[in-house]
Amino acid sequence: MNTEIRGAWTLVESLVVTATVALLIAIAIPSLRQARLYADSASDLADLRTHAEVLTMYTSDSGGAFPNFIDPKFGIGPIPGSSMTSVPYFAQSQFWAIPLLAGYYERADVLGEVFYLRSAERDLEGGTLGHNPSYVYGATFLAFPAFWNPETRTAPPAQLGAVRIDQVRYSSRKALVDVIASNGRMNESGEGRGSRVLAAFVDGSAASFPLGETEPGYFDGTGSWEPWGTGRYPGTRLAYTIDGVHGFDVKAR
Repeated sequence: MNTEIRGAWTLVESLVVTATVALLIAIAIPSLRQARLYADSASDLADLRTHAEVLTMYTSDSGGAFPNFIDPKFGIGPIPGSSMTSVPYFAQSQFWAIPLLAGYYERADVLGEVFYLRSAERDLEGGTLGHNPSYVYGATFLAFPAFWNPETRTAPPAQLGAVRIDQVRYSSRKALVDVIASNGRMNESGEGRGSRVLAAFVDGSAASFPLGETEPGYFDGTGSWEPWGTGRYPGTRLAYTIDGVHGFDVKAR
C-alpha cells in the first residue's frame, strides 16, 4: 500500500515560509509605526487648534483678557476647579486648563488626552520622554511686555497681570500653548536631538516645526523671585519670549 502523503510541507519549506513572513513583518513595522506617529501628530495639531479656539473664546468672555487666575499681588494662590491652594503665580502655566474645563470643554471632570502630546508615547523606542508631556500655557500672557525685556524688567508684582488680546502684535507667530517633542534625551532646558515644537497660535492655527526655527526665550524664564518665579519650565520653549506678546515666537511662518 502506498503511504506517501502528497502535498505535505517539508521542514525546509516551513523554515522558508517562516523566514519570509518574519522579513515582511520587519519591513512593515517601521511603516506602520510611522503611520501611527503621523496620525498622532495630526491629532495633536487638531487638539491644539481646539485649545486656541477655547482661549480665544475666553478672551471674548473676559473683555479681551487672556486667562490669569492668581492675583499677582500675593505671588501664590488657588487654581479654580482644583484642590491646589498655594500655586506660585507663574506655575499656573502648567495648570491653565483646569479652570476652563467646566465652561469650555465637554468633559469637566478630568484632563483628558487632548491636553497631552499623543505622539510622544508612541516614540519611546527613539528615546523620547518617558511620559506624554502636557501643553504649557505661555507665561508671556501672565506678564506685560516690559517684564520680558532685560532693559525694562523689574521685580514683581508691578509688571504682572493678564495680557489682552489686542496687545498681541504677531498673532500668527505668537504661541498660546506649546510643548517640545524630542527624539533624543532631553537636557535641563527641555531640548534634545531631533526636537520639534508643537504650538497653538493666537490666530487659531497650530503647527509643528523644528526647535531651531523658534526664537530664543528670556534667559532665566520667569526669574527666581519667590514666590512668583519658577525659572524655566522644562519641556517648553515659547513660554518666555523676548518682549512677551509684543514679540514673536517663530522665525517665519
